[in-house]
Amino acid sequence: MPRTPKTLMVLIPVMAIHLTCRGQDGDRDGCREVESRSLADDEASPEGMTPLEVLALAGEPLETPFTWRWGTAKDEPGVTNATDDAPPGSDVTVSIRVRVERTSETARYVITTKAGNLRDQSSPNCGPEVHVPVRLHLTTSDGALAEVFEHDLIFEMWRRDSGFPDVAIIESVFAFEDLNGWLEPSWEDGKISGDLYAEFGDDKKGNIGISRVRGNEEGYDVAGYWGYYDGTP
Repeated sequence: MPRTPKTLMVLIPVMAIHLTCRGQDGDRDGCREVESRSLADDEASPEGMTPLEVLALAGEPLETPFTWRWGTAKDEPGVTNATDDAPPGSDVTVSIRVRVERTSETARYVITTKAGNLRDQSSPNCGPEVHVPVRLHLTTSDGALAEVFEHDLIFEMWRRDSGFPDVAIIESVFAFEDLNGWLEPSWEDGKISGDLYAEFGDDKKGNIGISRVRGNEEGYDVAGYWGYYDGTP
């Protein structure tokens, strides 16, 4: 018999449609766009980074382990991320295929400055960025994700200025009802959304999270991840 985790964070199967992320403009992680101009793919930004160099950070398509954290999914027949081999309290690992595809939209050079942020009021790292429009394909072997996220692949100059390795990131929110996979949160009250974070460079990693706002209460948890994850919700 299928085994159902008895926790608050439960995901159930659902039929859905193609996913398109929002968040291209406006506030993002505490930063707000104040300037923007087009960049040709081979044109260097004032700091020297070209869109082609940003895209190169994504590398070739990747197939890698993906871990669902315990309590984030409900067993269903044929779903491989929930089996009798995984005892209660165990995370379950499947595989994920990650592919970044350049779209025909124009890349941009963007200047950001500090803005308000609901979740994190600490000082954000804002400043010059290069934005490259892409499609991020994410497909898990258990069918929970079969998605195409349309968003900007972003290079933030502060990382290089601070001595960190070059990385490009995708950050966005999405609606669960728009998914092609069977992922759906069990929370039925409050404002609920999915969170996506993906990072590309020498090390590639990412996660899928769930957010809820109900009155003055906020909840967040990471449902699954690939690459390095430090266990922080």
